[in-house]
Amino acid sequence: PAEVEMDGTTINNAGGGVISCQGASMEITNLAISNGSNYQYSYEYLLEYSDGTTSTYSSTSTSPSIGLSAADCSTYVDGAVFSDLDGNAIELVSYSSSTSSTELNDVTITSVGNESLYSDSAIYGYSYGGDMSIYADGLAIRDANNGHGIEVYGSSGATVLFAGTDVSVNGAIGNGLYAYASAGTDSVTVDVDGLDIQNVGSDGIYAYQSTITVTNSSVSSNTGSGMLVSKATTTVTDSLFESNGSYGMECDGGTEACSGVTHLTNGDGEQSGCDATCGEDEATIPE
Repeated sequence: PAEVEMDGTTINNAGGGVISCQGASMEITNLAISNGSNYQYSYEYLLEYSDGTTSTYSSTSTSPSIGLSAADCSTYVDGAVFSDLDGNAIELVSYSSSTSSTELNDVTITSVGNESLYSDSAIYGYSYGGDMSIYADGLAIRDANNGHGIEVYGSSGATVLFAGTDVSVNGAIGNGLYAYASAGTDSVTVDVDGLDIQNVGSDGIYAYQSTITVTNSSVSSNTGSGMLVSKATTTVTDSLFESNGSYGMECDGGTEACSGVTHLTNGDGEQSGCDATCGEDEATIPE
């Protein structure tokens, strides 16, 4: 495949997609992308029929602003800032029978999804039956103004991994971290150490039919529960859930194992429906 290396690149005021990769390898260091806007274009065309009559048609299309999009690529990013974009900062896609790998080191994302066309999560990873891995070390997201802070989604027999160290999300319309396996044939795994999520408009962490491990983390001041898991395999160690609008943890139909979990002043209580190791279940407390 093609190989691209970029170092010390600054791109401002771009319309539509900024950097795009398809089936290639990219190594990007010291990147800055800012003030990206959706690109709209209009066109019209004339049809002339056999009887001599004509018709004129017009159409308008919009290309979303995406800082970095990569489909079936091997992507390495070290030292990058994405700011003030109408769409996603980073969009990653893996298709059937393909493998994609992304490594994000020291990446800062601020104020994205400002003029959304779709569900523009700050980081969006979607595998349609492919094998996708995303590794993050030192990732900071602030003000994801549409969608989620980090979204990973698997369908059609996909295998998806998100592994993060020192990852933070401060402000998102949806969840801070969203993991979703569409069916039982999909494998979505999240493993985070040193995760900090606060001030999001829904649950801090949401996982469906996924395997999720959370260690040394803090989830606080979110509108919904600190963590909501459904049909998931969940492990939480040495982590804090504080001042969330609903529960610290909320579980439905999965398996959980917790140790060293602290709950402070969550609106509806420590936990609901989770294993007893995850805190005091509000349903078992006498009124």
